[in-house]
Amino acid sequence: MKLPVDQKLICKIDKKIINDILKNIEESDWHIDDYRNKIFPDVNSIAIFHTTTCGDTPPLSTIEKKPLFEKFYPLILPILDELKNHYNYNYHASIIAKLRPHGTIHPHEDRGDFLTRCHRVHVPLQTNEKVVYWIAGEHYYWEVGNIYEFDNTLIHGVFNGGDQERIHLILNLYNLPEEELATLNKI
Repeated sequence: MKLPVDQKLICKIDKKIINDILKNIEESDWHIDDYRNKIFPDVNSIAIFHTTTCGDTPPLSTIEKKPLFEKFYPLILPILDELKNHYNYNYHASIIAKLRPHGTIHPHEDRGDFLTRCHRVHVPLQTNEKVVYWIAGEHYYWEVGNIYEFDNTLIHGVFNGGDQERIHLILNLYNLPEEELATLNKI
């Protein structure tokens, strides 16, 4: 979504919530529904409530409960509830993404309804000081315990220069008209 700034801090989140998510991730979870590797080879993902395909233009109608929904949705619900204090939204997509050490998400800009009609929110779950975000040519570091939104219509990318994986919960928050909302998959 187009924003007046490149990125912004939304709020802080209790690190216990973050730790609860991390301690429930098993290595096999990263490979159950990892269709995003086709676009980002240095990334593994745990889709929660997300599209059936990856790319810039999946329709919102492809958002559905994924195989690990029952395991992770209750764990991210406190974050979604907190975000209701900051956003007026009635639909979301959710995924946990892991960027390998020394891995890159090459600069790109998001396109299509799925990615541009939403507030694109990141919740760092695990990071290191050598993770660098580029948004419109500027460098940023996002800390665990904070929730950030950024303008994903700008060219952006990530480099993990550290020896530890970078893990983020990524949320798309939508405020849809009731008639459109009625046609979409529900939680």
